[in-house]
Amino acid sequence: MSQHFTHLHLHTDFSLLDGAITLDNLIKFGQQQQLKALAITDHGNIFGAVKFFQKCKKAGIKPILGMEAYLTEDANVKIAEKKYYHLIILVQNEIGYKNLCKLISYSFKDGFYFKPRIDYRILEKHSEGLIVTSACLGGHIPQLLMADRHEEVQKTLEWYLNVFGKERFFLEVQPEDQKDQIILNQKLYDLSSAQNLNLVAAGDCHYVAAQDHEAHEVMLAIQTHDKMSNPNRYSFGDCRVFMRTQQEMLDIFKAHESAVWNSGLIADQCNFDFETGKLFFPKFEVPQEHTSDTFFKTLCQKGLDALIEQDRIPREQTAHYQQRLDLEIDLIIKMGFVGYFLVVGDFIQWARRQGIPVGPGRGSAAGSLVAWALEITNIDPLKYNLLFERFLNPER
Repeated sequence: MSQHFTHLHLHTDFSLLDGAITLDNLIKFGQQQQLKALAITDHGNIFGAVKFFQKCKKAGIKPILGMEAYLTEDANVKIAEKKYYHLIILVQNEIGYKNLCKLISYSFKDGFYFKPRIDYRILEKHSEGLIVTSACLGGHIPQLLMADRHEEVQKTLEWYLNVFGKERFFLEVQPEDQKDQIILNQKLYDLSSAQNLNLVAAGDCHYVAAQDHEAHEVMLAIQTHDKMSNPNRYSFGDCRVFMRTQQEMLDIFKAHESAVWNSGLIADQCNFDFETGKLFFPKFEVPQEHTSDTFFKTLCQKGLDALIEQDRIPREQTAHYQQRLDLEIDLIIKMGFVGYFLVVGDFIQWARRQGIPVGPGRGSAAGSLVAWALEITNIDPLKYNLLFERFLNPER
C-alpha cells in the first residue's frame, strides 16, 4: 500500500465560531493536493457528516468521520477546575459510528458542563470500532506531560492501551509554531521511543490558508465576546492552523516521517459509509396475533367505525368513506409507511389522553382519512375535499 498523508484533525465551520473551513473549500484542497482521503473532527459534534460524505464521494475522495471530543475524568464532576480535555476520535467502521453517536448523545444529555463532555467510563463502554489520538496541547496526556506528572501519564497510557491497543491509539504531534508545542513534541517523541507507541502528525486545521489567520482571530473574538484591541483576549497566538500540504508536513517532521505516513495508515483502516436511499422507520411492537399491516388495518377500521358512531361522518356516505379508507390503507402499506403511522398515532393518542394540547393537523397530512381515523389529525378530509395524494403520492 502506497504511503500517503491526510489531515485527521480538522475543524470545519460546523465547529461554530472556531473552525473556518467550509466543506467546499476542504474538498477543493483535497482535489488540488490529490489526497486519497479527508477527515473532519469538529468540536463535540458531527453536524456536517452527511454533506461531507456526499461531497467527498462526488470528488472521488475517501471521507473519514471523526470528532474532537471534550473529555473529562468523571462527567458527574461539574466544577470549573475540571472542565474538560480534548481527544480526537475517528470512526473505523459501522460499529464505531454507532458508538460515536452514543458518546455524542451522552455528552449532550448527561455530561454537559460548558461543553458536551464524555468521560473515561463511557468511552470504554463505547470504544469498539474507534481510533483515538492524544489530540493537541489541550489533550489529557499532553497536559500531564507538560506538567511532568509522569506517574499519571503512565497510568493514563495504560488505560488507553488496555482499551484501544497500540493499533487504535496514537500520540499526536503537531507543527511547532509555538514554544509549548516544541516542548510537547519532544516529550511525545521520547515517550513513543521509550514505549514503542505509534505517532501521528496532524495539523489541527481551523482554516484553509496561512493568510486566513487574522480573519480567524476576528472569529475567535466574536466567539468570546471580546475586542481585537484587547491584548489578553482569547487567541491562537503564534499557531498557524492552516491546511498544510503533504510536502509541508514531511518538511516539518523530516526526522519523524513515519508520523506523517501513519495518518495514511489510519485513513486506510477507516472504512465507514452512510447507507442512503433507504427508509429507516422505527419498529412498532404489535400484538402477537397481528402483523404490522393487519394491526394497522384493524386500528384504522376501528377509528373509522368510532367516527361513524359519533355521527361525525354522515351515515349515507359511509360507503364512500370506507372506499377512501381502503385506498389509503393499501397505498400506505405499499409505500412502507405503516410503522411510521403506528408510532405517530401512538404518541398523539397518548398526548390527548394526558390532556396535552395537540393541534387539529397541519399541511398536507390533513388530507388523510387514515390520519383522522388514528386521531393524528382532527379534520374530516372528505368534507373539505382534501386530496390524500397531496400527502402521499407514489408517483413522486
